[in-house]
Amino acid sequence: MNDPKRVEVMSSGVFDAQHVKSPGLTQLHRSSIRGGEALSTTDRRRVVADVRSFRLALRSLHRALNRLAPRLLASIPNGSSSADGRLRPRLSAKTRASMVLQGRYMGYIRQLKPRQKAQVRKIREAKGVRVAILKARQMLAA
Repeated sequence: MNDPKRVEVMSSGVFDAQHVKSPGLTQLHRSSIRGGEALSTTDRRRVVADVRSFRLALRSLHRALNRLAPRLLASIPNGSSSADGRLRPRLSAKTRASMVLQGRYMGYIRQLKPRQKAQVRKIREAKGVRVAILKARQMLAA
């Protein structure tokens, strides 16, 4: 393989494109080629033509995908759909943290007696959710 004009087909059937600038092949004409033999000038031209054709097709596909990508991205709804087909909105970190606190608050409130619930609600209005959660936790521990 030291001769730059010589292109070989390896016995494994893999094209050794060390001396060809274009990677890839659409179809290797194997009718007159056996593994390990040097390609004739005609076969070499066919291979080079196939490589050029393949590169042209890839370039065309690349341009088509670049034109199509913005349209596809624009058609994706904001959020991901779940198994039942409903859309789930994307939540910011602040919104998600707020929902976590609300869930904790509700979890503790459900376990309290009506009078304790009223006390925790007043604390929540006056001092905030975090303090109300701490008070509800203390009431449940006692």
